[in-house]
Amino acid sequence: MNRIYHITFKMEGPKAEVLRLTRLLHRITVWRGELFDWLRCHPDVSGKSRGPLSEIAATLQSKATNRSVEALSDGWQVLTLEVLQEYPKSPEAFANTYFWELLQQRFLPNGACYYRVTDIENRRVYTNDVYGKYFPETYMLCVMHDAERKSDELDSIRRELLQDKYRCCGRKGQTMYLSYWDVNSLRWVLREILGLRRRVPIDERRVLWQKAWEWATDFGFTLIWGIVERRAPEKLLPCRHCRKIRDLQAENEQLRSEIAVLRQRVQNEIRKLQRKAEESLNPSPQILRELEKGQQALRRLERLNFPA
Repeated sequence: MNRIYHITFKMEGPKAEVLRLTRLLHRITVWRGELFDWLRCHPDVSGKSRGPLSEIAATLQSKATNRSVEALSDGWQVLTLEVLQEYPKSPEAFANTYFWELLQQRFLPNGACYYRVTDIENRRVYTNDVYGKYFPETYMLCVMHDAERKSDELDSIRRELLQDKYRCCGRKGQTMYLSYWDVNSLRWVLREILGLRRRVPIDERRVLWQKAWEWATDFGFTLIWGIVERRAPEKLLPCRHCRKIRDLQAENEQLRSEIAVLRQRVQNEIRKLQRKAEESLNPSPQILRELEKGQQALRRLERLNFPA
């Protein structure tokens, strides 16, 4: 049996670059539709030496269209891609995001790639979105099987977890429900399921450990849950805001250097004018005016401040 990885990519960048990548994926998945469908049915057609077209066709779960793109501020956009990867069960096998990151670097050189990888069977979820920009959730919940037995608790959890927006396909085409939750939302749901008051303290992990086992044993309701791990890759590209700050810091440093040079020049000119004024018993008004202008310019330069 192979191991299945559900991966969500968020590729952000300038509008023109995002649209270029979207058009490329659209051409592959729509214009070459028959080849795309055939490669999807035969994901191992090229083995380990799978080419880019085979990789996209075999793993991308939905066609890339304008609906996959969301507008951000300052003329930037973010493209969402859902990928399903399958690898043999072995210690060295794990989800490979290198191809998609390479795709982003090639077509969104000024952008960034964020992803969340979910291994449901091993209850493992990790993301490179360290600060939760696109994946702020802390927990993964997946309903793998429901025997549809009656229970007040299960009726409550079905209303929360068995929604159409969480529906996805498992390994053999079976329907399952995959959702992600932050701590406060999950605690609220568990209080509703257990019939607790809104502000009652609750340990969500202890409740999940206990209730997931009880529901599976007593009612045939299989709930798998996991905690999202946040990893910082060795070479994580900074986000757009961080890049702007970095660029401003570089610009400020350049301005400081230019101001230092200009200040030295103004000081040298002021010294020359002062020497002329001292050497002359009756300095001309022109020299005095130039000296005053130089001193004012020097005071303005001293007041300039470019924060780091």
